[in-house]
Amino acid sequence: MGYGFSPSVTSSEAEIEARVRRMDALGMIVSIACVAHCVAVPLALGLLPALGLSFLANDRLHEVLAVVVVLVALLAFVPGYRVHHSRRVPIVGAIGVTMLSGAAFAPGLSLVLESVVTAVGGTVLVTAHVLNHRAIARAHVHSPACSH
Repeated sequence: MGYGFSPSVTSSEAEIEARVRRMDALGMIVSIACVAHCVAVPLALGLLPALGLSFLANDRLHEVLAVVVVLVALLAFVPGYRVHHSRRVPIVGAIGVTMLSGAAFAPGLSLVLESVVTAVGGTVLVTAHVLNHRAIARAHVHSPACSH
């Protein structure tokens, strides 16, 4: 039993598609936030304490964001793959997650290297969410159960 849409589509399959789309949107937002954070922090490092925002440069924040990104990616890519069966999405997603996690949890990385790896990894992850979103749209077959 696949998760693709057919004339006998059930509301639970439509709900899966809608949930995956929401997770992709959230994943794009979180990944872009990681990229923005890791580009902005090195540029504004001297200003953060004066603005009371020094917590933004904390390594724990990077680790928490990385865990959130991984969870959102799993919630989007696993059910998405069940709908579209495109191997490209989990491969690209795994590359992005590995880069973000590596940058967040690898000890001793310079601030510049950590920022570059995070920015590239976040961009790769946004790309994976876009690919997932498009693959789901291509896999969708309209039926009487569609709400649109």
